[in-house]
Amino acid sequence: MALTVRKINDTLLEMDPQPPPQSDPALLAFYDRLAPTLRAALPPPIGNPPEGPGSTPEQALARRDAAAIALVTSLAPADAAEAALAVQYVVAGAHASYSLWQVQQHPPVSEAAMKLRTQFARFSRESRRSRSLLLTLQEDRHKRAAADMAARKKTSPPHGEGQSAGGGLASPGGAAVAPPDQPPAPSEETKPAPPRRSPPALRLIQGGLAS
Repeated sequence: MALTVRKINDTLLEMDPQPPPQSDPALLAFYDRLAPTLRAALPPPIGNPPEGPGSTPEQALARRDAAAIALVTSLAPADAAEAALAVQYVVAGAHASYSLWQVQQHPPVSEAAMKLRTQFARFSRESRRSRSLLLTLQEDRHKRAAADMAARKKTSPPHGEGQSAGGGLASPGGAAVAPPDQPPAPSEETKPAPPRRSPPALRLIQGGLAS
């Protein structure tokens, strides 16, 4: 999984996620909607309005989106279900970080700070739960792939292992199976004798009779 990076100007980059090759259609459709989905679900950039010389809100949003897309793609989702869990993990984690940043904007013992701490804990639990479920799905997928590969190896023995040492076919249990019956080669006694040629005198007599 990769990212396509396009330079818009000297300070702003745009990043588009690129799904892995041979992806299923549902995952391809999901990646087409990934960037706008993240922009709609993510919280505002931390520190908004942006600080620093030459920094603009558009640049802050672009950096936020690029970081979120890079995190989603780093989780390597293989289908639409895994990709959705990856987005949930990233979005919930971003909201947790934003809530924690907002706590610092209020007095520590204020009601707003207490609500934001509760919100931070809830988003953190959601992020961890999505991450855990994603890892479980990926582990199950890897196990199924390994089992399928092992089954294919059992049903398709390597070249040269289909015969026993004596030339017979190997059975599934390992015992040699006799090759199919073949007609025995004719022995010297059973071979038909070549036609005998008549002596020259007899051939002359037979030729005269024939004429």
